[in-house]
Amino acid sequence: MQYRTLAAVAGAAALALGAAGTADAKKPPKHHARNTAVQTVVPVQQAAAAATASKSATYWFSGVVAATPVAGSTQVAMSVTMANRGVHRFFKTHVGAINFTMGPATSYVAISAAPSGRGNVPNPSSAAATLMAGHKLDILVNAPKDAKMADVLAMPAAQVIDRTAAVVPSGFNYGFRGTLKAIDPSTGRLTLTIHQAFRPTGPAYRLNRTVTFTFDASTLFLNWEAKVPSLIVPTDVPVGTSILVHIRAPRGTRLATLLTQPLWRAAHFGPLPATATA
Repeated sequence: MQYRTLAAVAGAAALALGAAGTADAKKPPKHHARNTAVQTVVPVQQAAAAATASKSATYWFSGVVAATPVAGSTQVAMSVTMANRGVHRFFKTHVGAINFTMGPATSYVAISAAPSGRGNVPNPSSAAATLMAGHKLDILVNAPKDAKMADVLAMPAAQVIDRTAAVVPSGFNYGFRGTLKAIDPSTGRLTLTIHQAFRPTGPAYRLNRTVTFTFDASTLFLNWEAKVPSLIVPTDVPVGTSILVHIRAPRGTRLATLLTQPLWRAAHFGPLPATATA
């Protein structure tokens, strides 16, 4: 069993599970062994921010579905292989699969490989009926801080992320959150005033700095609303709103070099203007 601290999952308010994961944490999870994913940093950070705002915590569990859920069931049995440290004491004595509760507000996201070959794409999924034994999941539950495991399991999951079809992307994730100042699809330029910057190791990049990123036809533009992702086009993103952009590169890559590489993805959170293409 591996653990991540609550601060690593909920301490930073950034990206819905991100949706994941999961609205936004000030610092994304530092678990590089699972680069498959999961790009769940978006949902994970979204749920984390919502949890922090309500003086609760986001409890994160990763594992494999132990048995195909029965039609109409509100339970998903999962063999947990990783979790954050908020519940680590429970796993010292517990053996076997754990039943997680689903509810009407539970968001389901399925990760698939991007057609361009650049990482993965989060897609809205219908319900637990799509889950089968052997599927690899991330389950996020919002519950009071320091809650007992029984209380956590009684809470309906905020988000279920199926990463069975996820591929291992190259490089490490560098994330930048800020205010969009300009975007030009014809030249593939996106200007952002950075307010938060995340990288695999070391201190964060200097904040409140305006820089211009590049993007191309393979850059994925997403909108997360109510923990549900949808594909959008660059012109859908309103200037003046907050977005989160990602670049994958070798560990230790400097900002000047990152700016020469096309964005891996860009994410907007919340409702888009009525003129936007959903």
